[in-house]
Amino acid sequence: YVNVLGRRFHVTHFACEDCGIPLYALGGYLQAPHGGEKFYCQRDYLQRFSPSCHACSVQITSGEMAVALGRTYHSDCFVCSICQSPFIGDVCYEHDSQPLCEWHWYIQNGLLCTECGGIIKNQCVLTRGKKYHQVCAESKYGESAITIEEARRQLKAAKSSALQPLGPGVPAA
Repeated sequence: YVNVLGRRFHVTHFACEDCGIPLYALGGYLQAPHGGEKFYCQRDYLQRFSPSCHACSVQITSGEMAVALGRTYHSDCFVCSICQSPFIGDVCYEHDSQPLCEWHWYIQNGLLCTECGGIIKNQCVLTRGKKYHQVCAESKYGESAITIEEARRQLKAAKSSALQPLGPGVPAA
């Protein structure tokens, strides 16, 4: 007999739940997750309990895996969903629940400069209905440009000053 977890089994009865191979012959066993009284050989355990790759739907039974965006992937399957390129420096962006590289995330979010086509990371200028880097907008139109954030700040300041009382005896408009 063999002793397993305080229980005794006949050697031939201590077998894999799925394939029936005697586990003593393999020199090891795996127990069902979340406890339980079922035991498995490594192959059947992996087939039964391994997560499936979100990208290719094949179970991850060997090699490295990536866990990101609440999903599990084979390491080779965890790539930008648009260009299929691996992520540089393990940096992944998410758009509509899909993993994207930095470039495609900015494209999907409409953050490319209309003039130079580059990514707008810091200050975005909205001029004539299009987005620009501040330098690109000023160069194209030959005038000073302000960022969207600065325009919002100025608008908020203008609204708050318009709501100030005009003084004693002066009727509000």
